Amino acid sequence: MYQLLIVDDEIHAVRAVQAAVDWAELSISQIHVAHNIKQAMGIFGEHPIDIMICDIEMPQGSGIELLSWVRERHLLTESIFLTCHSNFIYAKEAIQLGSLDYMLKPVKLNELRAVVLKGVEKINEKREQHISKAESQYYAKLWHTNRSILMERFWQDVLNQRDLSPKRIRDVLQSRNLPIQETDSYLPILIFVQRWAEKLNTEDRKLMEYALMNAADHMILRGDEQGQLVRITSDMFVAILPAGTETEDHTKNIEQMCKIYIESCNGYF
Repeated sequence: MYQLLIVDDEIHAVRAVQAAVDWAELSISQIHVAHNIKQAMGIFGEHPIDIMICDIEMPQGSGIELLSWVRERHLLTESIFLTCHSNFIYAKEAIQLGSLDYMLKPVKLNELRAVVLKGVEKINEKREQHISKAESQYYAKLWHTNRSILMERFWQDVLNQRDLSPKRIRDVLQSRNLPIQETDSYLPILIFVQRWAEKLNTEDRKLMEYALMNAADHMILRGDEQGQLVRITSDMFVAILPAGTETEDHTKNIEQMCKIYIESCNGYF
């Protein structure tokens, strides 16, 4: 259902529009009336207006000014100008502001009905686009939230050699929308706790494991979106790094990075 706003300073003109069309037939359930811009703005503040039928010249401000205000704040509202003035400048401004039509009084009822119906159809399109966009944003956010889990499960399957056929890997990458190409190369770095400095209870052990993985994420992966930490056991996990260029300097950099990580963990944990 839709809501309509009629803005005109002439009371008889408003009544004529109200009586001109079977609004319920067009799925318009509520009709609001304003006699000046201030009243119209107030109604917009209280109700979701779908279609506005507006005069142009009014004592406290023009319909062009009102539509300009509406365009800045209520993008889904469709507007129709209904006026006595066949002024080209007004018509041009109305078109520039995206008005559905510029109609002259007295308007033919079938023409007014056709324009309002066109407005209803455009609103439906906007609503569908708005819903589609909202859904896309929701699923994108949901995927981003669960991305790490999906990536970890993929690498767990790879490391555990669960059905490693190229077709299976291709299907998984596509179905989970993972940012990995079949031709990409990766370097797995095994991180294993040989022993703890002291005996830890279950809660402290979990805290230490979290600290080790958090440090690995910061010092080894360094925020690389293609990198992933994969838990194998409570004392063992693997840092998956994009392989990069296989040069002597690159290998030394990785070895140095791992050495610093080990020293830091021994020192802090």
